[in-house]
Amino acid sequence: MQIPRYTDSTDGVKVAIHDLGGDGPLLLFCHATGFHGHTLAPLASYLTDSYRCVAHDLRGHGSTLLPEGAGITWPDVVEDLLAVTSALAKANPDAGPLRAVGHSLGGGTIALAEDRRPGTFASAWAFEPVLIPTMESPGASGMAEAAARRRAVFDSRDAAFERYASRPPFDSVRPDVLRAYVDHGFRDLDDGTVTLSCAPATEAELFDNAWRSQSMDAAGRLRMPYGIGAGNEADGVAQLTRLAAAEHSNLTLFEFDLDHFGPFKDPELIAQTIRKWFS
Repeated sequence: MQIPRYTDSTDGVKVAIHDLGGDGPLLLFCHATGFHGHTLAPLASYLTDSYRCVAHDLRGHGSTLLPEGAGITWPDVVEDLLAVTSALAKANPDAGPLRAVGHSLGGGTIALAEDRRPGTFASAWAFEPVLIPTMESPGASGMAEAAARRRAVFDSRDAAFERYASRPPFDSVRPDVLRAYVDHGFRDLDDGTVTLSCAPATEAELFDNAWRSQSMDAAGRLRMPYGIGAGNEADGVAQLTRLAAAEHSNLTLFEFDLDHFGPFKDPELIAQTIRKWFS
């Protein structure tokens, strides 16, 4: 297993950065809630002929090191992304502004990071970015409640893989994506079992405070080109993605006959769109 490099973020968090391969301009991949950078490696594999692909793990996810008491909010994960972009800029001083690819939370985080620090990204593309309009508290989040109930401990990574592969929503994702999720998304316990690196409580907390992010307003202020893909579902994040494109003319909408796990089900198709966008 490749050893990540680390960069410092706020609250003593050390963010893991993964090299996904390739040559050319830097292309940064930003993952969804509950996942990690390696789940986007199959998508990146279709782009490594043109880009040097890198990904990071947000706090509370994957290999990123999270001290006890560190915050788990949207502003916190934006700080993680900005820490990564600063580290990449320092290591590649002639690279110029980055290109970025996001999925779900990762897409919303890109918009918030660029809004906070304009010029961080030259352009970006995201599949169903979580772009939420300013609102009053919506009350209890069904997604947060479901995340909090997730099983965290398994006998082994193989046992986790078999369980996930046998039931929705993971039963329809590509096996290499699921394998990456399991191989890099669990940590070993002293008794020989494994537990999710992203604790159910962490995933639930990010879902529960998403409404505070003001990410749709941030997306509307962006001056960089930002392409956003919406799947075929009538509600949820797909609906928010279409709403964002309808309200903000600076966003370019792409429609797909896929659900929210589209990058995990047909990464080749998504990569074709990303390639055209950045070209």
